[in-house]
Formats: sequence, C-alpha cells, structure tokens
Amino acid sequence: MSQPLIFLHLSDIHFSKRSSSTYDPDLDLRKELVADAVRTLAEVKVCSGILVTGDIAFSGKADEYAKAKDWLGELRKLLGCTEEAVWVIPGNHDVDRDVIRKSGIIQDKHRLLRQGDLENEIRRLHDDEEAFEAIHRPLAGYVKFAGAYECLPKPKHLYWEDDIDLNDKSTLRIRGCNSAFVCGEKDDENQNRMVVGRNQMLPSNEPGVVNLLMCHHPLDWLHDRDALRDSLKARTRVCLFGHKHVQRIERSDDTLFVMAGAVHPERNEGKWEPRYNFLGLSVVSSGGQRHLAVDIWPRIWDDVQKVFKADLDNNRSDRRSYQLPLPAWQPPPAAEGESPKRARTSTEVTAEGRIVNPKRRLVNRFHSLPYVTRLEIVARLKLTADEDQDLKEEERQILYFRRAEQNDMLEQLWTAVEQQHGKDLGENPFAKKA
Repeated sequence: MSQPLIFLHLSDIHFSKRSSSTYDPDLDLRKELVADAVRTLAEVKVCSGILVTGDIAFSGKADEYAKAKDWLGELRKLLGCTEEAVWVIPGNHDVDRDVIRKSGIIQDKHRLLRQGDLENEIRRLHDDEEAFEAIHRPLAGYVKFAGAYECLPKPKHLYWEDDIDLNDKSTLRIRGCNSAFVCGEKDDENQNRMVVGRNQMLPSNEPGVVNLLMCHHPLDWLHDRDALRDSLKARTRVCLFGHKHVQRIERSDDTLFVMAGAVHPERNEGKWEPRYNFLGLSVVSSGGQRHLAVDIWPRIWDDVQKVFKADLDNNRSDRRSYQLPLPAWQPPPAAEGESPKRARTSTEVTAEGRIVNPKRRLVNRFHSLPYVTRLEIVARLKLTADEDQDLKEEERQILYFRRAEQNDMLEQLWTAVEQQHGKDLGENPFAKKA
C-alpha cells in the first residue's frame, strides 16, 4: 500500500483589492500561514494537494484571482505539491455582484429558484441554455481562474468530479459543488438560502469509490437541507464546507462534516480567528472490515504570538482521528501476464503520496501562458474550429483539449506549451512508447 493522501484544506481566503496594495493588513498573516504549513509538513510527511472550499476572492474581480493564483502557486511549491494538485470551488464572494445589479434577468431567475418548485426550476435551468449562461455570468472571473485547475464542470453541469487513487487502489472521488450560482446581496440562513439541488449532493454509488464532497455553504444555509443531509449521509464519507468562518467537525453516522474556519475572516467579526487544516485520508482494514481513516490537523492563529499553531483538543492532541466504515471491496484482478494500465490523462499517486496527472498539469501550464500565445499554439496545431467563434474563452479552451485528446495530439500540445515556458523539455508524458 502507498502513503495516505494528505491535503491542505483552505477556505475563505478573500483576496481583495487591498491584497495588491501597499497597505495589506493580511499580508503578514498569509506569510505566517505559509511558514506554519511548511513546519507542519514535517509532521504530516507529505502534502498531496490543496483543496479550497470557496471565497477565493472578495468581490469576484480578475485582479483578485491573479493575486490568489500567485499565492497558491508559491504555497504549492513550498509544500512540494505538483502543479496539477489544486482543486477549487466557488463561494458567495466569488460572485461579481455588480453583474447581478445590472441584470433583471438574473435577479428574476434568482427569485424563481428560491421561491418556486426548486427541483423543477433547476431542471428548467439546465434545459434553457440562455438562462444557464446568464445565471453563471456573475462567476465569470472565478470561471477563468478555475479553468487553470481543470475545476470546471462539464457543459450544463453545476459540479465537477476528479478521481484519485487511495492507498489500497480504491478510488477517492472528489466532487466540487457550486452553491454560489444564486448568491446575491440578500443571502441569509432563512428566507434567502442558497440553492444546490439534490443532483449535486448525490454522487453515484459505485464499488470501490469513496466520495468526498466540497461545497462552500454548509447545510444550514441551503434549501432542502434535511433532504440534502440524507443524500450526503447515504453516499458521501467526507464533506468539506466553508463560509461560516467557524471551525466545526461533526460525525453523523458514517459521514464526517468538516466546517472549515476562514483563512481571512472579517476583522470586525465577533471572534476573529483565522484557521486552516491538514486532512489525511487512507483506507485501513482490520478483521475483514475496511474503514476510511480520516486525520485532521487543525491550525489556528495565535493573536498574541502572531503565529499559527496547533489547535489542541482536550487530550492535548494536535490531531483529530476518525474511522468511517466502508463496504467490502477487492481490486479487480489483472489478466494473466498483464499489469494494470492507466490512461495518460488519469490521476495517479506516487509512492511518496504526491499526485500526478499529466493532463491537469498541461492545462495549468497552458493557462499560465499569455492569452495571445495560447491562441498561437492552438491555431498552429489546428485545434480551433469555426463554431468556436461564438463561445466564451473557457468553453473554447475545453474544446481545444478535447480535440487534442481525441486526435492524439496531447504530445504535440505539451511540447508547444513547454517550449513557450523556455525550460528543458524533459520527458513528454504523452510521448508514444517504443
């Protein structure tokens, strides 16, 4: 068995205009978080990846995401995470509310979704291409940011999924939900709760798959919360939330609900308490029973010492540990003389617990190039088509990669992107083996 997966879990970072100004009161806090995460790495041994449960920006503006991308990139490198090992979802602060104020269509759709027959309205939303596009327009800045991490849903979907090997070769399926597509200025826990729909909260039930769900708003902020809780408990072992700026870990039957604290809570809140977590996941077996072992290392800001430190429990432990029962499962046997093979576009985990996915890395490095350079590459490789002209940028880029994969051109695309980065090309993961 390989090493456990260990993720850095962040939420509510709230990069704002002041994050790029000469006066940034949170700059020191972010530096201390990075320093503490590096120190904590010595205890947890490896950081497989970074999970961000929303509110990356403060007002959904492009310059806020540029700052977030730089900071996450620096943090990732210092923790030894690969470029492809970052997963993000949107929160209410990732919505550009200026767009909502200017659009009566969006405001009307928000009212229908909150006040009408919820599941029927969500179905109608999926069937109405114009309405679906309008409802996501306030998230345009977030969508461009998330595209670099390949955290965009398939067309006409509200969520994305990614599969990662667990240590016993079963699958951890991460589902990133969108609870922000009806966010506005009057959100609350009563009459104006968020909408997700039952389909988002009901991952498929498959042998050998352990579901982990990320959603910015916790259940008490969601319409149909009781039904959603039942769905999650039936299908999901770990649920990660943000938004409330208060850390809480709750086990309900065989499901663990983790409400993250905020990296940047508002300083005028009653209890200003910056937080983040490390999260470990592995499968253990005893007496024929499989369990998902979940370890959480909560970190909390010490406003006296001006550092992050371990949030100790009543037994003075810096770690919370849980074991959640899993169904019996055995990996399917390989054919005689045949070793299991993975697609070059799939996610794998090294013996050290690091996550590798060549396609996700290619997407990230492609997005880090200037826009004009990206256009030159796809034009030269003939990955464009006439029907792309009326599509949004993020939709076109999804098609570029789909065509490259379908036409067996990922090798050429990788080479073109790496040449633009001006580094030693090294091994091309998509090169055909002799």
